[in-house]
Amino acid sequence: AFGALLGLAIVPLSRDPYLVIMYALLGGCSFITGCLMLYFFKKYDDEEAANEKIIVVG
Repeated sequence: AFGALLGLAIVPLSRDPYLVIMYALLGGCSFITGCLMLYFFKKYDDEEAANEKIIVVG
């Protein structure tokens, strides 16, 4: 449902003079989401790397 609302919100931007703004906003949102995922889930990647190091050394 949230995706549908988001789609309806950006429909007015999908006309010729606003296309650059629309794609810039989508790119910016994607970048922010990627940074947030890295911030919140990096600890799991570090744990996995430590476990792999133990397996290789052990």
